[in-house]
Amino acid sequence: IARAIEEFNPTIICVERIPERQQFTDSLYSLYVEDRLEPQKNEIYQLGFRIAANLNLPRVYCVDDPGRHYDNVYELFQDSIRLAKLVEYHRNSPDSIYQVSTFSGRISSIIDELIRKNSPEYITDRLSIYLLNPFKYEEEPGDFLGVDFETGRWYNRNLRIFRNVQRIQHSPEDRILLIVGAEHLNLLNLFFDISKEYEFISPLPYLEGLNK
Repeated sequence: IARAIEEFNPTIICVERIPERQQFTDSLYSLYVEDRLEPQKNEIYQLGFRIAANLNLPRVYCVDDPGRHYDNVYELFQDSIRLAKLVEYHRNSPDSIYQVSTFSGRISSIIDELIRKNSPEYITDRLSIYLLNPFKYEEEPGDFLGVDFETGRWYNRNLRIFRNVQRIQHSPEDRILLIVGAEHLNLLNLFFDISKEYEFISPLPYLEGLNK
């Protein structure tokens, strides 16, 4: 998989870790390059570090962010009774049926799973989930608590990830590889696709070539 992605020839690699951990990540990457670090079962090491080292890149960039909530949502987090009601709604609302994962604990192929989760159909379907539960949660009829919750948890978070990528000094010739969880693609792919700064390139042609 790493070798296939390397055909994209990335010059910058970004991973799902907060920038505050950049120095820590740099130190681990140095150990990895020196063959003194056993890679963990994590895409940062298995793909990010591996591809960066194979291409002799100086570092991988940390671009994740937890997102920022409105004050009313932070107040909710401080109230165990109110928070419990949101959790209960999240688990048992009529919309919860759309949240149920079909993951059985085993997959037939890592390649096939990566292809499935990078497909436009899967990405669109996952974005639709974020407009259901808990987006529709209300403590009082007509309030927007659920909307505010998802605004920080998901929309703000992904906008901040996008901004962190923008902050990396780059030229028009650079090719940026962003390695993140599949859930983020429903917004990040959109942002990069409509951006006037970037040309969005899907990983599907590189991954699908592995099955030929």
